[in-house]
Amino acid sequence: MKKYTSYLFILLIFIILSIIQCDRSKNLEKLKSSTNHSISIENANPISLITIIPKGKTASFMMGTTDAELKNQPSMDHVDYYTDDERPTHYVTLTIPYEMGQYEITNDQFCHVMNWAVSRDYAKLINGDLKSLDETLYLGITHLNVDHPYLKIQFGIDIDGDSIKVKEGCDLQPVHGVTWFGAIAFCNFLSEMQGLSPVYDLDTVSWDTTKNGFRLPTEAEWEYAARKNKRYVYAWGNEIDTRYLNYGPSQTREANKSVFKPVGYYNGEIKNGFKTEDNSSPFGIYDMTGNVWEWSWDWYGREYYKNSTLKDPKGPETGDDRPPYDINEPTKVWRGCGWMGNDAFSRIAKRWSSSPNLAINEVGFRIARSLF
Repeated sequence: MKKYTSYLFILLIFIILSIIQCDRSKNLEKLKSSTNHSISIENANPISLITIIPKGKTASFMMGTTDAELKNQPSMDHVDYYTDDERPTHYVTLTIPYEMGQYEITNDQFCHVMNWAVSRDYAKLINGDLKSLDETLYLGITHLNVDHPYLKIQFGIDIDGDSIKVKEGCDLQPVHGVTWFGAIAFCNFLSEMQGLSPVYDLDTVSWDTTKNGFRLPTEAEWEYAARKNKRYVYAWGNEIDTRYLNYGPSQTREANKSVFKPVGYYNGEIKNGFKTEDNSSPFGIYDMTGNVWEWSWDWYGREYYKNSTLKDPKGPETGDDRPPYDINEPTKVWRGCGWMGNDAFSRIAKRWSSSPNLAINEVGFRIARSLF
């Protein structure tokens, strides 16, 4: 009996060690595939960046969703929900090494960079919102453009005289209500602050790909950072519930209470008695789904995947309109789903879009940078 008990004890120890080793192997795989470093912003939280494609390397992956995959993935019956724009799947090769923000840009980071810009007359507070000098909208503060009891609220940022400030307790929550123009302006301003060459001409709204400053990821770069070569439904795997992300089912919708969670909140740790699951992508990028949708560089084309270039795609030359906005304007791509989403909208391959000058508080961004 003692020998039998000893045998069971040894077997149990072996199983526990195997589990620990398996977890370590998964963590090592993430660490080996990514390089983490941070850039400092005076008086603000640093921005953590992860190398997705190292210098001298390229990467290929299958973009989109196959018909077979769609049959086994969550869907919904709604006129504005369609998946034909995710097909056909196509192999994309990325030849430009790049790094990407480990987290979405936060209210704290956004305020510090944009206040720097205001102090240099690159931007101004005009009629209660943050805008360019020619009044292109950067951030909706008091005039978010939609009539909805939660979507019309700016949960994170207030006006403080001739600057903007973070609302109490919202420092680490993702910035929201940022237009596409506001996102690319932030990238330029951050580049200048860091001594890098801004990549965007804000007058012509063009991208100089030879410059080394910060920018928005392309749609293809975003999807590769979310999935690598995994065919998961979501960035972390195929399971989804309130332990993994901040989306519709996570919301309590308490009056005047922020609907956001701090970036990186879902990392496998226990938070206020609630056990989260790690929602990071194979590269260690957090919140690729949930909290906010994220702007990409690309114009949205519903049929773009049918004729997309297969090397470093950057979207069509102009964008299609799309429901539910139907404003007869070309639209820019969002990826990643936000706090109002559901299982179907949270899929890695899901595409959405809106006009680049529209401020919606379910939309924010994360940054990228080419590595030359």
